[in-house]
Amino acid sequence: MKKILLLILFIKCITIYSQNRNIEYEYDQEKLNKAGQREGELIHSSYDEKTEYKHLYKEGKLIEATNYRYFVEGKKELVGRYKSGNPYEGYFVYRNEFEIPLIDYYENGIFMAQYTCSLLDLISNEGQEFNIKFTKTTYKNNKPQNGLVHKEEFRLDDAHLIASEYYKDGKVTNVDFWIMAVHYAELIKLKFLSNGYTIYKESMPNVQDEAIDNKFRSITVEFKDAKNGTVLFEVENKLITKYQFSYFDTSQKIKHSKGSISYFFLNDSILAVQNTSLETKKELYNEGYGSNSNLISRVFLMMNSQPVPYLSNEGGNDYSLFLEPDRRIDTNAVLYLDEKGNPFRGFFIEQQSPDKYKYIQYENAKIISQKEGLTIKNMKELILKEAQYSHRKF
Repeated sequence: MKKILLLILFIKCITIYSQNRNIEYEYDQEKLNKAGQREGELIHSSYDEKTEYKHLYKEGKLIEATNYRYFVEGKKELVGRYKSGNPYEGYFVYRNEFEIPLIDYYENGIFMAQYTCSLLDLISNEGQEFNIKFTKTTYKNNKPQNGLVHKEEFRLDDAHLIASEYYKDGKVTNVDFWIMAVHYAELIKLKFLSNGYTIYKESMPNVQDEAIDNKFRSITVEFKDAKNGTVLFEVENKLITKYQFSYFDTSQKIKHSKGSISYFFLNDSILAVQNTSLETKKELYNEGYGSNSNLISRVFLMMNSQPVPYLSNEGGNDYSLFLEPDRRIDTNAVLYLDEKGNPFRGFFIEQQSPDKYKYIQYENAKIISQKEGLTIKNMKELILKEAQYSHRKF
């Protein structure tokens, strides 16, 4: 990868999908009429002194633009004609703030399609834009049908996430995730399945950066329905761990199975999910969470610490949930269950009435505190107080 370009992309740090249609163009030499308006043919040359684009003005209005930097469908000159100041016919070239080209195509004033390329292809062909492979994206009722769409940038605590969705017949089939920070960039991918999705990190040849884990790792989420499913974590196609998750109401009885129960507080409600361990390979599990830190393990840990994202191939997904906490959750508690499925450590919460809850805290399979008739607010205060006390002990 070309780290110079990656660093430039990161430093810009702004929204990837916002095309600025009111671009202030720069030209090698201004040409103005007596009224001080742009007039005639104005040219902009790139750093290698080649003509990048040429614009034709009349009385200060842009009426035609020709771009020579990119080739689309065999065309070496991309010409776009304006009418009343708006795109009307042909190709209109923009570049977002990450320098990814976005080329809109119009016929008789109607937007027909957009051309763009992957970030990986742009990086690979730095300085050789004529080699860029463009993908044509078609739309229907302003919704992508086939092609590639770059989503907005998600800001993370210590990095940035850029998501690029691939569409077929109006559905998202694959997503590229670029995680970027200063001097660092890594690509992971997502593939939609008929009943879920797989997040994976491909092995990359000739990687010299020791900080980047180069093993093929994957997380597969299979939904039985919106409240039940299975998660598989694998390395080099070998199973690390597998568990079932099931969302339930806190008034329901828990299943006595080895695993854990997580309670998530969202405003004035509690979301409970029980994870049941099915299979774990201890050696591979320890490796996955040992000194060899890797991005897919980080995604897996984040998914374990909050509700598993229920993604839709219709689009509109919040992909940042794979790498940062769900902002809707302000408090959470965990109850660990032993081999027989009995409470061993943590907090058990049970709803007793529409607005009252029962609370039991366990340590080494023994009850160390319990209270009844608690509101959600009371419950939060107790859990936060206990968390602060436990932190002080260590």
